[in-house]
Amino acid sequence: MYAQSIDLLRHLAFFSPKLDPTSLPSEEDADIRKFLKSQSPDTSTCLLSELPEFISGAKRLAVPVYTIWGSSEDVRVVEKFASSELHVPNLHIVGLASDTPCPLITCPGGLKIRLLGLGGAFIVPKLLDHGASMTSSIGGMVGATWSTLLGVGELLCNVRDTYAVDEIRVFLCHNSPLKEELLCHLAHTLRADYVICGGLHFFYGLSFNHFAVTPSFETYVSALGQRSAAFAAVWQRLRHSNDLTSLTPQKLELLDLAANIFLTVPRLKDEEINGNGLVKLNHAENEALRNTTAVLFQRLWYFNLPDMTHGNLVLSWKNGRLGSEMSSEGFDLSNRKRGAGNAPRGGWKERERDPVLKNTPTGPAEPGSASSKDHIVEGPGVWVPVGGSEDLIRGFFPPEHRANITQVVIKMKSMKGSKPFSMIFFDTEEQADAALAAIDAAAGSASRIKKERKGRPRPGRGGRG
Repeated sequence: MYAQSIDLLRHLAFFSPKLDPTSLPSEEDADIRKFLKSQSPDTSTCLLSELPEFISGAKRLAVPVYTIWGSSEDVRVVEKFASSELHVPNLHIVGLASDTPCPLITCPGGLKIRLLGLGGAFIVPKLLDHGASMTSSIGGMVGATWSTLLGVGELLCNVRDTYAVDEIRVFLCHNSPLKEELLCHLAHTLRADYVICGGLHFFYGLSFNHFAVTPSFETYVSALGQRSAAFAAVWQRLRHSNDLTSLTPQKLELLDLAANIFLTVPRLKDEEINGNGLVKLNHAENEALRNTTAVLFQRLWYFNLPDMTHGNLVLSWKNGRLGSEMSSEGFDLSNRKRGAGNAPRGGWKERERDPVLKNTPTGPAEPGSASSKDHIVEGPGVWVPVGGSEDLIRGFFPPEHRANITQVVIKMKSMKGSKPFSMIFFDTEEQADAALAAIDAAAGSASRIKKERKGRPRPGRGGRG
């Protein structure tokens, strides 16, 4: 990957499987480039990725691996895989032109699994933006990649003629469909039986369907309509731009195919069937679409994978059933055990005086060492499951929110098995809430640290991931 900024270089170094994050320089002005050169004087050795070793054959994949590209790739590397300029034996990137777009895997016992993939982060305002990509079907730049509307159109076109009743269809995507109803609607259109998605720094896997986590079908339809209207606004604004009108007729047809899917969604009421730039439906068409969606609302199942270092999902086929086993190492709660012998028996008021609980956010790390500051501010803040340098942590926030940060407290590993984390503090609750809403997805499962009346920070729920 070609790193063009210090923040990006720090980010890559922190998550590299070849570097210990605790060994990285923590000072804001530390030269990360000099550090990396000092770790490997041989310029032919890459410390940021194992990919060169797999390309050269020094390392090999023992079994076939099917995957999609994620949200933090180098778009030029993805394009080289798409054009077959790069190749790794046993690595299949689902959805790229050089691979079978929708590979069919025949398992022992005759089970057939059709894989359908959409790579990159699904961001509605970026669906018509290909960034620095040389192809408009893969959107991105150095260190950030996203899905495009043309990529969705290619997926729909490839899937259109592949349906067979004896297949199990699995849709692979980066974003969780719980956060983006348009992905659910796309999965319905693809006739998927299962959806497998991921996310940065998930400590537990999730298994769910919308019927289990959504208050009602009408709630889902309402949310889907809002997301469809948001897409319609982007589509109406950009569909006649120069970048799109210069595409070939075949690509324009794929764009229309994808746009039509996102604009054709079930409505709540007859009077809402038309308008907002959505495809016009009569009453019968709307009822038919609602009925089909209602069935998939209950039957389509989702698996949200944990981080690879924290757990896994195993699917097994036996007696005509597809079973699942999910394993996760979970949060490190060893700090709770430390005070278990003399834990207070009273209510919460008495427990508040326990020093183990003071300034300790609920999360996967052991507090108490390697803080960027000696004194922790008691105020509203944001907790992220990432350590490293203060410069890296601040880089997760846009400039307008970065300016409101009053203190960054970084906790690195303090014992075997513990995980690093950071606490970012602000002057007001409003500033902390706004910063959490705008935080980069690379920060992982961030959450709020709320300030109670007596001034003690208290971890809150919610946030990205």
